[in-house]
Amino acid sequence: MMKLSGPAYLFLLKRMPESWKLQLNRREHLNTLRKQKSDWFLLLKSYIIYMLELSVLILGVLIVSEKYLAPFLVVRIPQGPWAELLVVLITLLVISPFLRALTHNRSKYSGLMLNLWTAKASNRIYLILLTAIRMMLAYSAILYLMFRFLPLPTVLIIPIGIVLLVFILRSKALLKRYWRLEARFMINLNERQMEENLRKIEANQGVRNIRDMHEAHWLDNVLYTFCLRIERDSTLIGKALKDIHFREDLNLIVIRVERNKSKINVPDGSFVLTEGDILRMAGHNLVYKLIRDEQLNLNFVPDSLMTLNAFSRQETLSKAARLTCSGIPIRKESPLAGKRLVDSGLMSVNKCMVIGMERNKQRLINPGSEQEIQPCGLVWVVGEEKQVSKLISENVYQL
Repeated sequence: MMKLSGPAYLFLLKRMPESWKLQLNRREHLNTLRKQKSDWFLLLKSYIIYMLELSVLILGVLIVSEKYLAPFLVVRIPQGPWAELLVVLITLLVISPFLRALTHNRSKYSGLMLNLWTAKASNRIYLILLTAIRMMLAYSAILYLMFRFLPLPTVLIIPIGIVLLVFILRSKALLKRYWRLEARFMINLNERQMEENLRKIEANQGVRNIRDMHEAHWLDNVLYTFCLRIERDSTLIGKALKDIHFREDLNLIVIRVERNKSKINVPDGSFVLTEGDILRMAGHNLVYKLIRDEQLNLNFVPDSLMTLNAFSRQETLSKAARLTCSGIPIRKESPLAGKRLVDSGLMSVNKCMVIGMERNKQRLINPGSEQEIQPCGLVWVVGEEKQVSKLISENVYQL
């Protein structure tokens, strides 16, 4: 039946009246337009709310600095410009995480931006404009602070402001600092839900499921999943996954391959790719880099970019073998403790992939095969529910 579907489609297409074709194309075009309008609405709504939240925080800090901090320091350090310089430094330290967040593509709408970017070339102008507005707001806050307190000429303040903005844009530490602040806020805001999650974790002997974690969880901030379709003439066709080195070169892993409407979860290294395969990848958001590579010839699948949390929730609606993501506490007596990933059997035996590790506040994304699984840590794995449950049982419940 599958082999006959192509010829049957071409047969009907040749004999179908032109009016029918126009009507079908018109409906498809209208559906595409409706989808784009919906994406724009969701994007702008999320964008405006996020911008207002951060702008209010930044403005509040600037007002406090001007009304209270500056007079306080000027009285105590009356000689020279040191009081004003100290005001600028303290204020910058406080608002810099918020400025970094302001210039960062938030995970909630990065998927919408990518859908709109790939859907229509004219959308890109407006998306670039939205990004430029965020940059200008951050730059304006820096300039206001410097013009207000530093007795420097404009020709010096403008380039200094640009240097500071570039530093903030490139700082991963500031972004992580903001994520920690946001996570703390989310925990306080959803205290009841967090307490319920903690009780659930305690009842499960430390086992965590990403679906039960709050949206500001660190994995949600750095780990995405997205789908790419292998097109004709791609250099990936005919290659086994072990020969492509997605993890080593791009810090990405393939957690699922869709082929002819069937899903192959957690494919091993011997899996050979063919034209039309859809790769569900997990890792950093490198969609732009991958689809720009003409040799790979990969196309982004619209609406596929999402956080790991969102993907896990989506999987619960699937009737087929579902993927799940769980954090497994590693105790000293655990069979996995002290083993390298390559020797652990997680992939070969349990059909699970390690996507993250936590230990002593240190975190790793998609660790390499030589990474050792250390006790008193947490290992985040992706796999089918049955396999993950079996792995948890062997390393937690049966000890």
